[in-house]
Amino acid sequence: MWNGRGRLAGAGDEPDAGQRVEDEPSGRDGRPAGVQPVDLGGALARSSTVRGRPRGISSSGSVLPMAALILTAGVFGDVHGRKKVYIAGLAMCAAGAALALSAGSIAMVWAGQALSGLGAAALLPTTLALISHAVPDPRERGRFIGLWATSLMTALACGPIIAGVILDHAAWRWIYLLPIPISLIALAVAARLLPGSRAAGTRRLDWPGQLTAWRRS
Repeated sequence: MWNGRGRLAGAGDEPDAGQRVEDEPSGRDGRPAGVQPVDLGGALARSSTVRGRPRGISSSGSVLPMAALILTAGVFGDVHGRKKVYIAGLAMCAAGAALALSAGSIAMVWAGQALSGLGAAALLPTTLALISHAVPDPRERGRFIGLWATSLMTALACGPIIAGVILDHAAWRWIYLLPIPISLIALAVAARLLPGSRAAGTRRLDWPGQLTAWRRS
């Protein structure tokens, strides 16, 4: 349990990954009242328990697959079609969030985070490639890339604040709810309106290069 002095009692007692997750009401860790940006991994560690014992849930479960596969996803989009990879990324983000939202064990949360990370790896390179294809004029393209970067920075700034609001008023699992409708709406719009594109020529996957990139990640 959280003892209010900045330490976790019994934190060295590690449960198995398959043990059941139970929600613990927020507000037992001595945090000041009001909405604050939160460290998601630390907040989840304090607000989730496994059979009554604290268990950390790391956000690196989504960051590591994204970092390892972002280059591979970009090449897949160039070879097989960027629209296909973009739609697949949105579907994986929605499925991963739904899996984490309904998780009954720590392992299910990790699986959901990993699936969302795969979706993010598919989205980041394909969105830039789709912008470049849809806006051939270099000056106009720079404006749209600036909007793309601004949207990413806005999400990074607002995400911890939204997570803090949710953790102050509900169980930790509800932080995974919002990405589901957003991903599904974007998927429906992209499937109907987004033009497809792929790299010109006969580009192929460089498997030795991809394996090297994975190892370095």
